[in-house]
Amino acid sequence: MPPEFQKPEYLHVIINHLPVFGLPVSALALLLGLLFRNRAVQITGCFLVMLTALSFWPVKTTGENAEDRVQAMSGEEGKKWLEVHGDRADRSAWIFYTTTALAAASLVMLWKKWKWASAAAVMALLFAVGSVGASFWIAYAGGKIRHPEFRSGSP
Repeated sequence: MPPEFQKPEYLHVIINHLPVFGLPVSALALLLGLLFRNRAVQITGCFLVMLTALSFWPVKTTGENAEDRVQAMSGEEGKKWLEVHGDRADRSAWIFYTTTALAAASLVMLWKKWKWASAAAVMALLFAVGSVGASFWIAYAGGKIRHPEFRSGSP
């Protein structure tokens, strides 16, 4: 394994795309399953939403582990954006974990063919959309840490 894969900042940059890009695609799959009333697609969508929302946990963990190293290589403005980025991740964690739990519960309900399965899937979809918004909000600050060309104002 290349030595880069042992650096938390490198891993964070690689896997942070899972919730940012994976959740919208997963939510779209779930939405299509609900619109077309296709249980198999709903199950697939819930499974994907569950996995991509759960991916927030290793993304956040690698980000926390990388914080000191990234802070050491960032300028003053980058350090401020790093603080904002971490704060946004901390404040938003609950929505990703709730989305994971709702998608898992919906998955079980759909698999068991329970009466409220579609309603649970709709709730999972709504929270997935909220998680997408949170991931964009977090990533907005994250991109400004090491990329001054993205900065348009103070944090």
